[in-house]
Amino acid sequence: MKYIIIHIVSFFSISVSAQSVYITDFPIHEDYDQTGVKNIFERNDGMLHVITGVNLYAFDGILYKRVLSLDSIKGKITAAQYDNVKNELWLGSSQGDIMAFELTNYGWIGAYQMTSGTMVTDFLIGDKNTLLVSTNGDGLHKIDVDNKSISPVLDNTSQFIHEIVEDGNNIVWMATDDGLVRVDLSNGNFSFSRFGRQHGLDDELVYSVICQGDRTIVGTYEKGIFEFDGSQFSSITSSWAEGRVVEIIKLIDGTYLALTENSGLIHINASYGRFEKIRSWTSDKGNLNPATIFSGNGSLVWMGSNNRSLSKFNYNIQAYLPNFEAEIQAVCDVNGSSLLLGTTKGIYLFDVYENKSQLLGASSNINVVCFEPLTSHILAGTFDNGLISVSLPDFKLSGYPEHRELERNSVIAMAKQRDTLWLATLGGVYFTTWTETISDLSIRKLRSYEQLSRNYVYDILVAKNNNVYFATDGDGLAELNSGRISYFHEPNTENIQLYSIAEASNGDIWMIESANKLCRLNSVSKELDCTFHQSRTEMSSLFTCENGPLYVARLGAIDRVSEGVDQVFTFGAEHGFEQFVPSLNGVDKSPNGVVYLAAQDRVLKINTAIDDFEQPRVFIDEVRAGRNQLDAGIKHQLRHTDNTMLFKIGGHFYSRAENIAFKYKLAGHDENWLETTGSTVVYSKLPPGEYQFSIALKGFENSKDDRASFSFKIRKPIYLEWYFIALMIGLIASFVYLIMRFREAQITKEKEMERVKAERQYEVLKNQLNPHFLFNAFNTLVSYIEEDPKIAVEVVERLSDFYRRILELKDTKLIKISEELELLDDYTFLLNKRFNDNLSVTTDIDNYNLFLPPMTLQILVENAVKHNILSNAKPLKVEIADYNQKYLIVKNKIEKKRSAEQSTGIGLQNIKNRFALLGDFVMRVEQKDGYFSILLPKIRQQEI
Repeated sequence: MKYIIIHIVSFFSISVSAQSVYITDFPIHEDYDQTGVKNIFERNDGMLHVITGVNLYAFDGILYKRVLSLDSIKGKITAAQYDNVKNELWLGSSQGDIMAFELTNYGWIGAYQMTSGTMVTDFLIGDKNTLLVSTNGDGLHKIDVDNKSISPVLDNTSQFIHEIVEDGNNIVWMATDDGLVRVDLSNGNFSFSRFGRQHGLDDELVYSVICQGDRTIVGTYEKGIFEFDGSQFSSITSSWAEGRVVEIIKLIDGTYLALTENSGLIHINASYGRFEKIRSWTSDKGNLNPATIFSGNGSLVWMGSNNRSLSKFNYNIQAYLPNFEAEIQAVCDVNGSSLLLGTTKGIYLFDVYENKSQLLGASSNINVVCFEPLTSHILAGTFDNGLISVSLPDFKLSGYPEHRELERNSVIAMAKQRDTLWLATLGGVYFTTWTETISDLSIRKLRSYEQLSRNYVYDILVAKNNNVYFATDGDGLAELNSGRISYFHEPNTENIQLYSIAEASNGDIWMIESANKLCRLNSVSKELDCTFHQSRTEMSSLFTCENGPLYVARLGAIDRVSEGVDQVFTFGAEHGFEQFVPSLNGVDKSPNGVVYLAAQDRVLKINTAIDDFEQPRVFIDEVRAGRNQLDAGIKHQLRHTDNTMLFKIGGHFYSRAENIAFKYKLAGHDENWLETTGSTVVYSKLPPGEYQFSIALKGFENSKDDRASFSFKIRKPIYLEWYFIALMIGLIASFVYLIMRFREAQITKEKEMERVKAERQYEVLKNQLNPHFLFNAFNTLVSYIEEDPKIAVEVVERLSDFYRRILELKDTKLIKISEELELLDDYTFLLNKRFNDNLSVTTDIDNYNLFLPPMTLQILVENAVKHNILSNAKPLKVEIADYNQKYLIVKNKIEKKRSAEQSTGIGLQNIKNRFALLGDFVMRVEQKDGYFSILLPKIRQQEI
């Protein structure tokens, strides 16, 4: 077998820029403040504070607010220390003045004066009301806060102290002109030990010191930075030419940032013992010139300069800007300090610490688009040149000319699946088995699956469950699982193009769709959804970190998609991505959480291992009730006259300060959230009650510190207090009780009188009824006796039975309608004997449980007979039926007699009166359409 060996025939170094970060400047526009930034610190609520030589400013990411004027101090501010336990700030000046302020309301605490007038260089705040003060010429002093006294600490080691720090074990370290000084405070006294040249410290002019665990890092005047293990120094910055180390801070990834006199900021990795300069993307001047540096809880680094400017950058996003004329398309991390860069003009080896790159051999005519690291080799995928192997550690190149079919195709993505290597090309998918010896790769085309064998495939992902996913050009997402292929599309969509794939920690598969949409394949339901997020610009790459968010590299920005896609945070133009053109799938993830992105003229380094995504914060800066200022940290009881509340609110989001907007609500007053972009909220004439004022940042409901609140109560006036109201209620209740008792007695008396009157009236009505009935009954009997004596006997018997029933009901006010109909039946029998069955009575009633006064129907039938003709030619028909839910109807057709009997009106009036005495029941009489009708109220059981 013939091998095409591409030797390294050319080697040359190309000078490149140092590590670059995007710097944003915030000038202090105060004409009277010409001093420059001396110190930066972060208050408990996260608000950044900036100290110049004469002023203290609070900075929210956009505006400066001058909160203290220090122009009365002698000299200029040279030292500052913030006590985050007591929320106190200590300041020292160039002429020995010392002042303390309380930072809740910026109130004055006290002042001290160095007797020698020597410049104060640093503070160290203890936990027992003791403060150590270092000076430049008068040694170490101690302030007793309780006794308000200051006294020198006798020491023969050095009088020129630049910085003092504590390691947490009652050990204080001092950076002095005579080396590193250790002060042991464990026995309650000051025990000094000096470490210098005899311990390996080549430069005893120590200007800065920092303690991190068992490491003590010191910065010197001209020999760079040393690490001290407790007995011996070792240099971690050989060949140092950067001048005096002004200040050192530790970054969140465990590395260090040093401020130097000659070269500005220097990044130091103590683990490698190497360092690199930091430059700005926005400046061609190269070196930065800050006077002080500060790193808060996140990845933002703040710098203060002597030209009255505050600057920031996000250290988790760095850039390398090579100056060769080739487009960077792929990147591969070799060993943490070297990168392989795949470009349109070959493969470059880039040393991130030496800031140099070299072209590997005769690769200058090779267009490299992807890398895949194996154990001892790194494979490079190219356009029109198949695969190239880069051996480690000698970086020799070799090709595979025997794979002609692969060589004529462009390899645009690769992925390892155990011992199988998958290759995505513009002519389908290939695969091979790889081992440590990869000189003979048996590369075969995947022909079993027609779509994958002939179509473009832009990316390959081997998931944690060992399934293989392919991003196809038109066939959506393809999944290879145990030898079977499945395809996933959007619902009602057949043609879907995918460019990049990534796997989330929960097993969901994310991908970029050609319309610049994010798609997700749910690992459980296996449903493809492309409705989560759509970008305004062209997407190029996806990547995730362990148990972390999803990142999307796109034209001009990087989007950070939170878990559940609740929020999308964009690193855009304000972070230096205005000219950012990422390459397709130009991503390399290192095991330590560092991600490298290829982007035409640069390589971005993003540290995703530290989940320190800056959260916006909000706070209530000031509360006033009327003219009185209140402590915002406690709940207040206010008088009813102090019912006008003023709230001054604030918030900061240093990564995207321009996005700050507030929403607020006063619980107990507002039903819904209100919105404002201002800093003051006022409520006037609040009624008494319990209230809670809440302020939140609009659009950041899921952030950690998105809300602040203040609770208060406005007391009621005395005439609204419960005890006053209870007393009044008691008096009124007593008065009402007496009136009610008097009224009840009157009502009882009146009701008794009404009852007696009603019974008397009822008896009168019954006395009226009985004679009337007997009169008519005997008239009927007389007529029977005259006409037919035999029938008269039967009539007497039925009359006797009828009258017996009447006597049984004589003391009854109401009877069931069924019983009333039985009485009516007897009465009708008697009448028909007289009128030859020319009278008929019909009933059509649904409910026979209704009640009527006794003999009501008998009287109405009798009344009909009295006033109408009864003959064979014109028989009389009386109908009894339901009229509606409220009434029964008793009606008959009007056939008036020629010589009508005189009506006494006793019968109908008697019925009306009896209904009225039973309650709110009204009988109605109607005469229309040739019928005479009586409407009887229906009386139900529950109404009795």
